[in-house]
Amino acid sequence: VMKPEDGEYEGGRRRFQIPPKGTQQSDSQLKIVWEALNSNSESPKNLLVFGLGMDSNYFANIANRGGKTVFIEDNPTWIDLVTKKIPGLSVVEVKYTTKINRDFEKFKDKATWPLLFMSDLPKDVLDTQWDVIIVDAPNGCCDFEPWEKHIAPGRFQSMYMARWLALKHPRTGGTLVTVDDCERKVESLYAPLLLGVANLTDTVSRRPGEHESDGQRNKQCYFRI
Repeated sequence: VMKPEDGEYEGGRRRFQIPPKGTQQSDSQLKIVWEALNSNSESPKNLLVFGLGMDSNYFANIANRGGKTVFIEDNPTWIDLVTKKIPGLSVVEVKYTTKINRDFEKFKDKATWPLLFMSDLPKDVLDTQWDVIIVDAPNGCCDFEPWEKHIAPGRFQSMYMARWLALKHPRTGGTLVTVDDCERKVESLYAPLLLGVANLTDTVSRRPGEHESDGQRNKQCYFRI
């Protein structure tokens, strides 16, 4: 609950906090999520993040402090590494069933979308009304040729589940869905297709190396569903 004397607040909003070194997203990208999570002090917010990494501490303990934050991750080695470095994170381990080189054309047909449902997500995730959903996993890198070498799962399922959750539990003003790396081939096609081109509200770029991270130049797309 906001305290009037708390200098962290101004006009009912928490002031944006600059992320620590190593955070891969840019300030301009993070501010959109920050505003959605801290637009008022009426209640804690619910944040779902597909992907665990260098931004996890910022999202869970700074941007969404006091709220519910859950991370979805498919790499057990990465889970072990990150949770040892940042204890207390709520992480769900999953398995993705898609492959970019096999499935890129397949899911252009809306009739196939139910195949993208992630049945290993727990009831708590499926039953929560999420204020913000960030899609930053699974591995979808990179746009190299030849195309047959694209054996990564891609973000078909995480984008579909963001759509499913937002529509299953509609909220006033819509759920903010953020798709990272939306300049890439899979994301640039499937984010508007799955999340609705009419729901796209913004696209924000990142400078390489911002916050002294190893992040490359990229774009994030923001949808309200």
